[in-house]
Amino acid sequence: MMTRLFAFLFLTGLVAGCDLAEEDFQPEVVVEGILIAGEPMTSVRLSETAPLGAVYTFDRYALSGATVRVLLLTESSEVEETYELVENVDIPGNEGSFPGVYVPEPRPKPTVLPNRRYRLEVELPGRGDLVPSGTLIRAETAVPDTFSIVTQPPASIPYDITRPSPAIDVTTSTDAERQSIFIFNIRATEPENYPLTPLVASFVDQGDLDAEDLVSGSSPLLNEANYERNADGSLRLRVPWFAISYFGPNVFTANALDDAFYDFLRSRDAQFNPTTLSPGEIQRVFSNVENGVGVFGSMARAKADPVFIEQ
Repeated sequence: MMTRLFAFLFLTGLVAGCDLAEEDFQPEVVVEGILIAGEPMTSVRLSETAPLGAVYTFDRYALSGATVRVLLLTESSEVEETYELVENVDIPGNEGSFPGVYVPEPRPKPTVLPNRRYRLEVELPGRGDLVPSGTLIRAETAVPDTFSIVTQPPASIPYDITRPSPAIDVTTSTDAERQSIFIFNIRATEPENYPLTPLVASFVDQGDLDAEDLVSGSSPLLNEANYERNADGSLRLRVPWFAISYFGPNVFTANALDDAFYDFLRSRDAQFNPTTLSPGEIQRVFSNVENGVGVFGSMARAKADPVFIEQ
């Protein structure tokens, strides 16, 4: 899921807008990092943007030699704890070499605390072409509260787009300062044994989609207009039919997003669905990263029991 969310960074034109001339290109640091409430701290990936027209691969543009740390902050923004992140290539016993991927030390990895703020700080010595000497690349995230599934979806559901889509009831954060924003991840666990759903199959037949890329996908952002509040205070979330790509067993994971991740996704989606933009206009994707682009955000998630989508 995370790899696809950063597809916008492959071309500088999608980051900076269409009016960027080739000779005006200035590379920027790309940050990719998402913390998950109640789970071990994940890695942070660092790379640089590619020139317009270049073929981007993370390996080619990965940034090595950075000093990376994540700080746990108090309510008054004081540093309570500092976690050093080490480049994967520097860790003895690791299988494979992954330049540009920074993982927390020591092990076991620290658990991300819900309802807390974290700050990312990155230094890149010797890369004055990206950031001035001594300049920190920084970003902060407020981790959402954890939540749980109150009512599981049925074990088996007939595929019928004329009927309400599968629903999951979840608890809500008791101290949220804004409405919760959710996104579903939908993963087909046996795509080799079951066909595509009709709507998705039609797009594959037209050449607009590749079936191999649809094994795991995501729903649109789900805000207040997309869920109901139950009598017990829980929220009823519905997985849109068009987000389900395969018949057979599927696993739904509900993800509650922080502001940084939410803003990143909605601005990214505006680029690929530019219905409100002028012809040829591409808006810059929102980034909470100072002296760079990308996102250092967070979310909480809850996984539902497997659901069998009947033909």
